Amino acid sequence: MVYIFRQNPIVAAAQFIHLIGSAPNQKDVTVFQVNILQLFFRIMQAAAFNGDNVKIRIIRQLRLAESLADQRGRRWNNQLDHHGFFRTFEIKAVFFIRQLHILVIDHIDQCIGRSLDQQQVVRCNGHVITAGMVNMRLADQLQNLYFLAPPEYRLSHDEILLLQFARRQIIENIHDVEPDPIKAREQIGRLGEDFMARHAIDQRFQVSKQDVRRLASYLVRFTAGLGLLESLLSDPKVQDVYVDAPVGRTPVHIVHRDHDECITNVFLTPDDAESLISRFRAVSGRPFSEASPVLDLNLGGVRVAAIGKPLSSDGLAFALRRHKPTPWTLPQFVKTKFLSPRAAGLLSLLVDSQVSLLIAGSRGSGKTSLLGALMLELLPRSRIITIEDTLEIPVEQLRELGFKIQSLQVQSTVSGTGAELEAEDALRAALRLGDSVLIVGEVRGEETRTLYEAMRVGAAGNSVMGTIHGATTRDVFDRVVNDLKIAPNSFKATEAIVVAAPIRRRGGISKVRRLVQITEIKKGWRNDPVAEGGFENLMYYDYDFDGLKPTRILGAGRSELMVGVARKWGVSVREVMGNLEFRAKVQEELITQAQNRPELLEADFVVHSNLAWHSKMEEQLKRGKVDYRKLLKDWRAWLSVSSGGRGE
Repeated sequence: MVYIFRQNPIVAAAQFIHLIGSAPNQKDVTVFQVNILQLFFRIMQAAAFNGDNVKIRIIRQLRLAESLADQRGRRWNNQLDHHGFFRTFEIKAVFFIRQLHILVIDHIDQCIGRSLDQQQVVRCNGHVITAGMVNMRLADQLQNLYFLAPPEYRLSHDEILLLQFARRQIIENIHDVEPDPIKAREQIGRLGEDFMARHAIDQRFQVSKQDVRRLASYLVRFTAGLGLLESLLSDPKVQDVYVDAPVGRTPVHIVHRDHDECITNVFLTPDDAESLISRFRAVSGRPFSEASPVLDLNLGGVRVAAIGKPLSSDGLAFALRRHKPTPWTLPQFVKTKFLSPRAAGLLSLLVDSQVSLLIAGSRGSGKTSLLGALMLELLPRSRIITIEDTLEIPVEQLRELGFKIQSLQVQSTVSGTGAELEAEDALRAALRLGDSVLIVGEVRGEETRTLYEAMRVGAAGNSVMGTIHGATTRDVFDRVVNDLKIAPNSFKATEAIVVAAPIRRRGGISKVRRLVQITEIKKGWRNDPVAEGGFENLMYYDYDFDGLKPTRILGAGRSELMVGVARKWGVSVREVMGNLEFRAKVQEELITQAQNRPELLEADFVVHSNLAWHSKMEEQLKRGKVDYRKLLKDWRAWLSVSSGGRGE
């Protein structure tokens, strides 16, 4: 049985669950749509799951709840009739207006809990949930439920009053709120903490400084932040959050790194949706109306896409894609099995040798994340120009690591304004900015012609990298040549294509992201690279092995790309292959050393590692050829000192 309660459970609802929990023959699905005081969520502190029949029992807070309801001028006397059915009524929420589902479920395959805001979560299947996030596997639906119990919904009476007071003071007295969302959060947090601290002293509330600071973070979350959506995004394993229309009737659902797509117990109200879209419109500076029903923006570390009427006949809908707080690195991708150490070594070699490459894949396949990881394989001495319509490349983080980056933001193809420069004009401007690596966030419009002109004549300076939609190398060719009208001969300026894809192994329901192809573009074909053998796989995805395997062409050193790198560097193909093997071993060693120190795989350490072995290689080059065995030994010695481990 599943009993669904929208918004936090009032005492009568909790009593109702207690009553029907003892009736295992009850089969109905009952829905109560209640807008109630969030004060009652203190009940969650006393709620428990009974192991066999999973029911919620209310233990205390009955008198407190009744008195609080009376303070709002409404009594909830005898909300249960003699049949045990609940009578719906309305009490205006005093602070939070978001909605939750409280689900009572019979069949759960597994249950995994996680703490939220330092609140303890005990594994469910018969145990207490206080505040946090719980993943439940719903056996009869073949999907996961992501159950959110926010700590804000179990505050004491005094804490709620403090929050109300601070919110009222800010609304009445602060008229110049910072337009920048990050600065606004800091401003509201600082003011809220100050208002609550003084009011707590005046009213002699029993709260500590830590409590006030915690309450200020809640105030920020539900005013300048994204509310419950922000709580979902605080889980580092939540990658995407979707709010489908009609808002209020469909649950928020997410994409989780470990559990794929999950439904949640979170519902937004229409008021929430309107509030969010107003904020998104103000932050982006872009229009959003029936004449322009699509909005794209970057909100801190989250990419937001919103649609409305008439495109969405049921009203507003949102998609939020959260960026990783720190840039992805190749060793991290290897650890997650997105690619193999040898594939990481090959990609690192291609970037270092200034090969022009495209990263292809479907939406959500990891294209942009991989692009950011490949940028880390450049040396900080390189000058980089990025071109994007929605900022996703981790430019600021790369600058903090010492990279010289000029970022250009261009007009969005779906929600841009006339005040923004078009991608083609921005690209032409970038080519006038001097010798630099050119990074194009997504290749998809008229700028493609200019891009290929630059690649053919070498005007872009160093290498060119970008992402493009396409499931295979053939798809990329069709898109560039047939859709974007680039001449087949010009397409040869692309030296390599890397393809990423979500994989459903053996037709199962779970998806994993994998790199499935690393392909070189040969030069001898005329019209159709597929029919004329113009595409040569260097590595391919093996479904049984669940990873990339090298082809004989790469293993034997007969790749045109490797020959070209050797010619460019003035070395033999054998030496190039030795360089590739060295880079692969570096990836393996980093992962081994990072088993108990995951920070060794983060961007900061990876950049220092690359600089370390490049420096040692330069020392060898001054004396002649590179001895990669000695280089690996010297780098391992550096790693031992830098990571605090033991050398060999």
